[in-house]
Amino acid sequence: MSKLVRGVTSFEPHCPLSDIELVKLFSAFSTMRRLALGVSGGGDSLCLMWALHRWTQLVENAPKLFVFTVDHGLRAEAVKEAEGVAALCADWDLYHETLHWIGKKSPSNLQAQARAARFQLLLSRAHELNCDALALAHHLDDQAETFLTRLSRGSGVYGLAAIRSRRLDTIIPVERPLLTTPKSRLIASLREHGIEWFDDPSNENEAFTRIKARKLLPELTKVGLTAERIAETARSMERAANALDEWVERAFKSQGKVHPLGVVRLNLCVFEDLPCEVVLRLLARSIRFVSGAEYTARLSSLEGSYQSILEGRKSTTVSDTVLFQHGSSLYLFREFGRKGIAPIELNGSETGIWDNRFEYKTKNDAEGAVLRPLGEGGFKHFSFEPPENWPKAVFLTAPLIVFPDGGSYMPTMRKTEPADEEGGNHHETAVQLRLLRDKL
Repeated sequence: MSKLVRGVTSFEPHCPLSDIELVKLFSAFSTMRRLALGVSGGGDSLCLMWALHRWTQLVENAPKLFVFTVDHGLRAEAVKEAEGVAALCADWDLYHETLHWIGKKSPSNLQAQARAARFQLLLSRAHELNCDALALAHHLDDQAETFLTRLSRGSGVYGLAAIRSRRLDTIIPVERPLLTTPKSRLIASLREHGIEWFDDPSNENEAFTRIKARKLLPELTKVGLTAERIAETARSMERAANALDEWVERAFKSQGKVHPLGVVRLNLCVFEDLPCEVVLRLLARSIRFVSGAEYTARLSSLEGSYQSILEGRKSTTVSDTVLFQHGSSLYLFREFGRKGIAPIELNGSETGIWDNRFEYKTKNDAEGAVLRPLGEGGFKHFSFEPPENWPKAVFLTAPLIVFPDGGSYMPTMRKTEPADEEGGNHHETAVQLRLLRDKL
């Protein structure tokens, strides 16, 4: 059962955050107009909400705060926790909204699924409300736990870089301003200001690797491996990862290409000319871009794909992405998967996201149109000319819009049969469709 923790219990001898620290911690947000916050009702995220609310009172022209709570539908107590956050937001005159994770939840790796779903829900809603960034409450202890968890999985440089303080490869930037702050200081801040928070009982469940790492930290501290020291190592790994990413970006600029319909092409020479670590990162970023995933594939999966390419295997699949060798190039495109990709019916004048890959904006005359993957034989059936110098097979999951009058539209694609000029213009202007991310 979720337990309400009151600030009067077991005071920890650590300093609360001061006003001067808050001004410094959040200085990067001063130019923003709207800032989203993910707040669960736990101590970490409630402290972030309090701290940002206090900061907006200390500075001029602070951004408007938008607070989102995600109810995963996994615990009955989550409803009360969301209501608690909403009540506090009402007291502080902050915008609040509860988001719901709807869909099948597999018992396998449930905690990881829940984290990914929460992240996607927060990003999508913040994006819809034109927020400049999403702020999350990860702190120093989280950084240490993440490092140890990934170390146990045999992660490479990028995995051991652990949690990044800033991510720019998402639909809006993700900021973690408390990443160098110990959890004890966050709790001390809540206690000083009499703010109550909820404890999630899953945070004590040692069936989860992360919780095992958390329990291990006090023992590691005895031999000098403190959370601070682990975080220093993660920051060193982050610097190395950033340097490799610069190499990756230069390599892609000269040897790669993104098609507006979401397909990536890499010249196979990169697998001979570049060091293994750079190629693995290039693959990781390309796969993530193509699949629409929020995180890159695990190192073991990437290494297997890399080996398959070196062996000349024509096609392999990893993380919902098909890697297809054709001629002197490797093409990466979104796979259908066993369940396919769900089509959606479009309404007039709306904005949305399809398959975590494309953003669409519609006008009223798009009412009743369907956004779906092109599918087998789609070029011929809908009378589109295949793109020059790209295999037709790599566009099976490209987005296609079919209108109620039988007309169809794909960005950048030309019809093989002359269309009625008025109808053609109507179809092309009724829906705007673009890649959600504009780079790897």
